[in-house]
Amino acid sequence: MSTIVERLRNVDDADARLIARFEALDFEIEYIREDIESRYSDEDLDRAYRSIMANQISSDDFKTAVGKEFEAQVLFLEGVVVLTLPSTRYDGSVASFDRHEELPINRLIDVASDIEH
Repeated sequence: MSTIVERLRNVDDADARLIARFEALDFEIEYIREDIESRYSDEDLDRAYRSIMANQISSDDFKTAVGKEFEAQVLFLEGVVVLTLPSTRYDGSVASFDRHEELPINRLIDVASDIEH
């Protein structure tokens, strides 16, 4: 188990669904919860990877405009929260969690930011 998987899965009140590493040309699923694994086809995961990469590239314009570095991007979806955790323009991690009131988003970002990607 990678460091990011171990640390994110150990954050109280955060039930990880999926944790993956992405790079310029590929991605690797490092953890996927058993009860959701069959819900996603390879095509679904490839499409998600392409969306993440497009977002990573376009976010450079926003970072330049505000003069700050991204620690994470947070997407609030119905029942799910997705964190994109960049380490460079083309590399980083993405993690999704069950969405609920007690989800410690700031703690998850802090934990992920403390890890060398």
